[in-house]
Amino acid sequence: MIKTYKVKLNEVSRLQQFANRCVGFDQVSLTGKRGKFVVNAKSVMGLFSLDLAEPVTIEAEADSEAELEAFDKWVTDFSV
Repeated sequence: MIKTYKVKLNEVSRLQQFANRCVGFDQVSLTGKRGKFVVNAKSVMGLFSLDLAEPVTIEAEADSEAELEAFDKWVTDFSV
């Protein structure tokens, strides 16, 4: 199962908080996309390499609906 989100990570502290929380989701594959660039959304350095002036697309993929629902509950704090 795959879900897509648009998030705003335009502040350093916000980006770090997002990446740190993502690391806790071991069973969810998270990808950050901006333009033609694709990075691991669990990587602070990867996210910093994107153009963060505009929203970033986050793609979450997991085998179970429960794992995606858990991610979905807190990602709304960062959603556009």
